[in-house]
Amino acid sequence: MKAKPFQEATVTAVMRAFKRTSTGRYLVADEPGLGKTFVARRVLSELSSREKLTVLYVCANQSIAAQNVDQLLGELPVEERKSARASADRPGLLPLTSPPDHPCLNIYSLTPGTAFSGAKRRHKGRVQERAFATALLEYSAGSKLQWLRDELSWNSHNFDFLLKDYGEKIIRRVSHIDKGFAQFVARFSTAMRECINAEKLVKTHVALKAIIDTKKSCTRLDVTGWCRNSLAAAALEELDPGLIIFDEFQRFRDLMANAETSLDPAEARIRNILTAETSGRLLLLSATPYEALRPATKAERHEMSAVRCKIMGTMTTTSFGCWIFC
Repeated sequence: MKAKPFQEATVTAVMRAFKRTSTGRYLVADEPGLGKTFVARRVLSELSSREKLTVLYVCANQSIAAQNVDQLLGELPVEERKSARASADRPGLLPLTSPPDHPCLNIYSLTPGTAFSGAKRRHKGRVQERAFATALLEYSAGSKLQWLRDELSWNSHNFDFLLKDYGEKIIRRVSHIDKGFAQFVARFSTAMRECINAEKLVKTHVALKAIIDTKKSCTRLDVTGWCRNSLAAAALEELDPGLIIFDEFQRFRDLMANAETSLDPAEARIRNILTAETSGRLLLLSATPYEALRPATKAERHEMSAVRCKIMGTMTTTSFGCWIFC
C-alpha cells in the first residue's frame, strides 16, 4: 500500500519531532478513515530501520487492538509478522511467555481497562495474574503462604494448579540464572514493598500479612490491585519501550492525569511508563471531532482541563497539524 502525499508529510513531521529528542511526543488527529494507523505503521517502519524498536500499543478494546497490530506490522513480510508480536495481552503475564524475537521490531498491545487496577478500574483481574503474584511472594518468603492463597484465589477452581506450575517455573528460571527474569522478580518485590510501605528490615510477606490481619487500611481488592499493579509495573519496566502509541488517546484521559492520583505507587510507575514521562517516545492518535466524549458536568470539564494541561505540558517540543478540544 502506497502512502498518499499528506500521509507521507505527516510521517516526515513525526520523525522530525522524534529526531529532536529521544523523548519526543506527537499528536496525529484527523477525520476517521484518513489513515492514522497507516501513518503509525510508517513511523514504526522508519524507527525500526534505525534501531531495534519495542512498541507498546494502547487501545480500548483487545479485539480491535489485535486487528490494528496486524496493520501496524504491515511493512514486514507476512512470514515475519508473528515473530514481532507478543502473545500475552496482560503486561503482568509477559514474563511467563516467550517474548517476540524479531530482530528489528517487537510490539506489545494492552488495554488499560484490564491490564492493571486503578482508582477507576478496581477489579480482581485474571486468575493467572493472582496465581503468579502469589508464587512470586511465596518464592521470596521461602514457604507456603496459605493466608495469601486464601486472599488472592477468589475461589477460582484452577488457582492451586496454576500456583504450583508458576512456582516450579520461577525456581527453574532463577536456578538457570535467567538474568532478565531475576531483574523482573527484583522489580516486582520493590513495587510490592512500595505499595504496602514496608519498613526496610521487614520482609514483604510479613508486612503484607500485618496489613491483611488488621483489615483497617485495605480491602481484598486493594491487596489484589497491589499484586497486579506490581506485576505490570515490573514487566513494563523490563520492556523499556522506545515508542508508546495511544489509539483514540482521549479515551484514556485519566491516564494523562497527574500520577499522584494513582491508586498506589505501582500504578504511578505504570502511568509514567505509558505516558513516556521519563523515557521513550509517545504517539497519540485521535479521530476528530469526538463529541461523544465531551465532558458533561462541571467536574468533568475541570478534569478535562487538567488533562489538557498535562498533555500540552508533555508536548512542549512538539508541533502538530490538528488539535481540537470540545
